[in-house]
Amino acid sequence: MLQGVGPLEHLGAALAILGVEGWVLEADHEDLPLFDGSSLAWAEAIRATGPTLSPSMVACPKTREWSDARGWIRVQPAQSFHLKVVWTKGELGEEVWEGDESNLVDLLAARTFVKTHEFVQARAAGLLLGVTPESGRLLRGSLEHHQEQSLVAELGVSVGDRAWTGGDPRLNGECAAHKALDILGDLYWSMGGLPLASIEAMDTGHALHWRVGQDLADRTVAP
Repeated sequence: MLQGVGPLEHLGAALAILGVEGWVLEADHEDLPLFDGSSLAWAEAIRATGPTLSPSMVACPKTREWSDARGWIRVQPAQSFHLKVVWTKGELGEEVWEGDESNLVDLLAARTFVKTHEFVQARAAGLLLGVTPESGRLLRGSLEHHQEQSLVAELGVSVGDRAWTGGDPRLNGECAAHKALDILGDLYWSMGGLPLASIEAMDTGHALHWRVGQDLADRTVAP
């Protein structure tokens, strides 16, 4: 959240990847749209305004590692940007996305994902306002809640399907790719750019990304 507006990670990832500078965001509602759950809509709007640049990189002085109960992330100084993300919690088994600066544009198409039990729990708590199962990839969850079963009829899917909405993956390891997109967006907002570093991450979430970015922002200087 920034000044009460969010979610910002998909927009932030598009701004970071396309190297946007000197912009102003005006929002008439506190919830930014998720569109199809990726950064494509934001990227298309950005490209329509004019030429884009290379991502802005911030020097990283030393190797550091952060972790929480869910996962870990390691940032190591490098001459060029590199990112490897491993996601082990998905319905489709372990997924990996790996690439450098030349591959970042591919990440713009990676959609967000959520398991069915997480989706119905968020709905019950009054979260995910304006979000439908088509706002990303809805993955089969625990199937412990009757609301999950009702989604089968609502969506016209088979209870045995691993992905209930979204169809086939847009790119290999789309869940891991979207986690990579989240990392880029969160680091962009928390440190004003991307670290010039080799980054490895496993099963990370937004809270850890922000912690890393804020810590790096306190210890990095422009190259």
